[in-house]
Amino acid sequence: MSIEAPPATLSVQDLKRVKNSVIGNPIAKSALSRDAAFMRSLVECVDVASVAGSVGNEIRVEAAHIVASLSYGSESALETLLRLQTPRILIFALSQFTPTDPLPLRSAYARALRAIVASVAEILGPSEYGLRPETTGPMQIETKEALSLIFAIETLDILLPLLLSPSPQLATPIVQLLASATRSLHHRTTLSSYLPPSERLAANAAKSKKRGWEKIASPTSPSASLPGARWVVRVLVGLLARTKDVKLQEAALLGLVALAKENAGVAVPLARGMVYQPDLFGPPLALIHTLMRSRNVDVQLAACLCATHILRATHASSHAASTTHVFDYAQTTYAQVNRVVVEGGGEAVERRVRGCYILYHLTTDDRALCQFAYDRMCLDTLAGVVKAITPVEPKEGWDESESEGVVRLREASLTAIATLGLFNEQIRRAITDRKGAATNAAGVRYAGCQCVRVLARGVSVLRTTIVDSGLGMEVFGIVMRGARDRRVLNAALAAVCNIVMEFSPLRPIYLRKGLMPRLVQILNRSSDSSLRLNALWAVKNSLNRTTSETKRDMMSDLGWNRLFELLHDPDLTIQEQAYGIIRNLSSDEDGMEMVFQEMGQDAVLDTPSLADRTPTLIQALWALANLCSGPSTLTSSVLQKPQLLLNLRTCLAECGSEVRKPAVQCVLVLAQEHPRRRRALVDAGVVGTLRRLCEWGPTVLCREVRRLGAGVGASMDMDKEVYERARMALDWLEHGDGSGS
Repeated sequence: MSIEAPPATLSVQDLKRVKNSVIGNPIAKSALSRDAAFMRSLVECVDVASVAGSVGNEIRVEAAHIVASLSYGSESALETLLRLQTPRILIFALSQFTPTDPLPLRSAYARALRAIVASVAEILGPSEYGLRPETTGPMQIETKEALSLIFAIETLDILLPLLLSPSPQLATPIVQLLASATRSLHHRTTLSSYLPPSERLAANAAKSKKRGWEKIASPTSPSASLPGARWVVRVLVGLLARTKDVKLQEAALLGLVALAKENAGVAVPLARGMVYQPDLFGPPLALIHTLMRSRNVDVQLAACLCATHILRATHASSHAASTTHVFDYAQTTYAQVNRVVVEGGGEAVERRVRGCYILYHLTTDDRALCQFAYDRMCLDTLAGVVKAITPVEPKEGWDESESEGVVRLREASLTAIATLGLFNEQIRRAITDRKGAATNAAGVRYAGCQCVRVLARGVSVLRTTIVDSGLGMEVFGIVMRGARDRRVLNAALAAVCNIVMEFSPLRPIYLRKGLMPRLVQILNRSSDSSLRLNALWAVKNSLNRTTSETKRDMMSDLGWNRLFELLHDPDLTIQEQAYGIIRNLSSDEDGMEMVFQEMGQDAVLDTPSLADRTPTLIQALWALANLCSGPSTLTSSVLQKPQLLLNLRTCLAECGSEVRKPAVQCVLVLAQEHPRRRRALVDAGVVGTLRRLCEWGPTVLCREVRRLGAGVGASMDMDKEVYERARMALDWLEHGDGSGS
C-alpha cells in the first residue's frame, strides 16, 4: 500500500486526546473521518510495512485504540477505514509480530481488528439482536470484501494460531472476532473444517499416498480422530475447560454458538461428547450447562444461548437428543433468562435484550418448547417488560426521547412474544398488549407487526382483539402508506395475509379502503421478491370464499393477463400463489365460468412439471380439481391431454400424500363426470395405479413402490383420505355409480 504523505508528527499525547474525544461520540467520529490527512497518518501509524513502522510502540498502541473506537458508531468512519485497507494492514501486522513483542501492542491490534470485523459483520447481517438499518451501495461491497478477507485461508492461518496464546489478552479478542464474524453456513463450514498448515500437509500427504481401493487408515491428525472434532471447535472447548477468565469464557461460548447454530456437524459432537479434550470429562454440553449457573451474568447468558443452539441443531438432525434431555436444559434456560429479563435497568438493558432473544431462538417453530415456556411464565415476563417501558396512555411522539436501549428492549420482547404465540390459541389469547406497534422505531414496528401476524392466526382473536384494539387498522396503515424500511412493510404485509382470511371482519373494510390496488402496486413495482410474494399471498387469501362480485372487482385490479404471467414467473413461490389464486377463484360455479371466459382452457390446464416444485404442484392440482368440476367441455379437454393424465398417474404413484390428495381428487372428479370415458385414464395408467392403491393398501403399497424403484418420494404412511378417495374413484370407473363392489 502506498500513502502519499509521510506520517504526521503525531505524539502520544495528541493521540490520547483524539481517543478521548471520539470514544462514545459518533458525531466526533464522523467529523474525524472527513479529515483525510489525519486518517492517512493514523493508518500509517499502525502499518508496520510503511514509513510509520519506525514509530514507537506506544504510538502504535494509541493509534490502534483510535481505530477500534472509530469502527463503532459511525458508518462514515468505518467506510474510511475500509477504504484505507485497514483490516489488511492489521492482519499483516499480526503476522509480523513475535512473542517477544509487547503483549499490549499485540492485543491492541487484535482488538482493533475485532472491532472492525464486528461492525462489518453487523452491517452485512444477519443481525444477531434485532433489526439493523440496511446498507446499500459501495459500503455493501467494501464490507463484503473485508469479511471475505477474514475467512480466506491465508488470514485464518495468521489469526487462528493466536487462539493458543497463553494470554487471555490476546486470545479473547480473536475468539470474539470469530464469534461476531461467523454469520452464515459458509463461514461455519470454513471454520469447522479448518486445519493448521502442519496438519493440512500431513492430511494431504496421507491422502496422496492412499490408492483408491484401499480403506482409509487411522487418522493422521487429532482433528480427524472423531467425526466433527474439528480443530477450532476443540480449541474453543479447551479454552472453555481451562480458563477462569470470564471474558474468555463468554467469548468461547459465543464462538461455539456461531459454529453450532443450525450446524448439526458441530452441535452433535458437542452434545454427545465426541470433541476430543483430554482434560474434559463428559460432553462439552455438560460443561456449558454448568456455566449456565455462573456467577457472571454475561457468562450465564452466553451459556444459555450456546446450549440453545446446540440443542436446536441436534434436535433437528437425525441424532436428536431425547425429549427429556432437551427440556432439562430448557428448564434451566427459562429460569435464568426470566430472572435476567425481569431484573435491572440502565447498564442491564443490553443483557435483558439478549435474554429475550435467547427465548426467541429456543422456542422458534417448536410447539412443545413454546408451550413449555408459556407454562413457566415466560409470556408474563415478556408482557411485563413491554408494559413497564410503555406509557399507559401514550401521546403523539412519546417514543422520540427514549434511549436506544429501551427501544431495543421493546423490540426484543415483542419478537419473543410473537414466537411464543405461533402455535397455541391459548397463548395468543393471552397476548393483548398493543402499544409496541405504534412507535416510530423500525425494529419495534417490525416486531409489533410480527405479533399481529401471530395473533391473527387465531379466529377468536382476529374477530375481537385485532379489531377492537385497532391493531388491524394500524397494520393496514403501514401497508397503505409504506415504510422507510422495506422489512417493516414486509412484516405488515405478512400480518395482512392472515387478517384477510374469509372469517375476518376486517377483510371487507380493507378492500373498501383500497387494499387491492395497493397490493397490485407492490406486486408490479417492487424489486423485492419477498414483498412481491407477500402481496400476492394477500391477494390469494382475499379471494378465498368471497362473492363473485368481489372476485370480479379484485381481478379487474390485478388483470387476467398479469395472472397468466405470474403462472409462468421464474420464481416458483410466485407460481405457487398464482395457482392458489386460480384455486380460490374456481371454488364455485360462477368463479369457474369467470376463469374459463377470461383465461381459456389451454391456459388453466397448463400445469407445472413434476420436478422440484412440490408446493407449486399442490396448488396447481387443487386448482385443476376445482376446474374439473366445471363445464363438461373442460373435462373433455383434460381427457384429451395424455401428458396431463400421465402427470396425474405419476403423482399418484410416486409422490407423497400431500400431492396425492389433490391428484386423486382430480381423478375422482373426472371419474364422476365421465364414468364411460375410462379409456383415456386406462391408457395413461391411472386406473392401474388406482387399483394398486386399493389392493395393496397404504403401508404395503409404499413398500411395493419402493421395491419397483418407482419413486423414492413415496409416502410411508399414505393419508387415509387419499386411500378412501382412490377406492371411490376406482368404483366410479369400474361400476359407473360409485357404489363399489
